[in-house]
Amino acid sequence: MKKLTQIFQYGQVVILYTYDLKHKIHGRDMTVLLRPQDEDAIWFGTYPNSQKIKEIKNNNDVIINYKDPFRREKIILFGKIEIVDNVRIKKEMWNDSLQMFFPEGPESPKMILLKFQPNRNEFYKNK
Repeated sequence: MKKLTQIFQYGQVVILYTYDLKHKIHGRDMTVLLRPQDEDAIWFGTYPNSQKIKEIKNNNDVIINYKDPFRREKIILFGKIEIVDNVRIKKEMWNDSLQMFFPEGPESPKMILLKFQPNRNEFYKNK
């Protein structure tokens, strides 16, 4: 598989699926954050008290789904996600698009990072 930094662009939107306590799946749109030194990871910013954080703490197996309508390609990634609360990394990844969600900036306790690393993928190309 290509490096994730080659597949995704900063700011693309994917669907992140997590599992609740009853193993019911929940999906939500998430904006991709990339960190060049982590070529095999996709990052996200979120709120520490969100439902997805509760679900990830219980089960960090997640699925990411992305469809590129222009290339007519779809990729589904399966893997583990890790909760990262590191101000240095938040500052490093900070950009103007995050300001809308986290107006207090990268040092805000209302922002936490998620780091996803796949262990399996499915790739589809429509003809």
